[in-house]
Amino acid sequence: MPKQMPRRIEYLPLGEIQRADENPKGHDGEGIAASIDRLGYVEAGVIDGRTGKLLGGHGRLEVLTARKEAGQDPPDGVEVRADGEWLVPVQTGWSSADDTEADAAALALNQLTIAGGYQEDPLTAMLARLASTPRGLAGTGFGRRDLASMLRRGDTRGTADGEADDADLDPEPVRFWLIGCPASLVDRMAPLVAAIAEAIPEATISQETPR
Repeated sequence: MPKQMPRRIEYLPLGEIQRADENPKGHDGEGIAASIDRLGYVEAGVIDGRTGKLLGGHGRLEVLTARKEAGQDPPDGVEVRADGEWLVPVQTGWSSADDTEADAAALALNQLTIAGGYQEDPLTAMLARLASTPRGLAGTGFGRRDLASMLRRGDTRGTADGEADDADLDPEPVRFWLIGCPASLVDRMAPLVAAIAEAIPEATISQETPR
């Protein structure tokens, strides 16, 4: 491995950032755009100092390029040069030893975040909290259907031998109420309630006042 330089963030002109010659990663352009709308440009791309080409961040650059060509304003985190060119933050300082190591780095930057997966219980709890807020799950890469699926899986987990617990067979309904809850908060909880209803078809959602 060549001697590495200190890692740093530089702002490079959008039109001058060189993409990799080969990029096997697909991109959710709509999801990336929603994330940038909500959060701004959060994560800098990574440039290979040896080749001068991008290792990670192609999807974000595609979205930025489309926004600029459409005449939209740059998102937070992207600066504008005097001539109108967008200046995009990228991480520099790392250099590959050769093309083989550049390929390895490009794959690692993407796949290692995927390979780790998620811990489902904390993920479900976080999605539920977000779903109950005014902006919901927009820009997170997850949707209400994802949350509904997770809630459904939690509802239908069986015993160790794969058979349902006796509680799952109990026909007696269980009712929940939000007692003394402000109407504004009830409205904010609506996406979560809808996700629960979608996850559990047997559930009936009602605004009935408990007696």
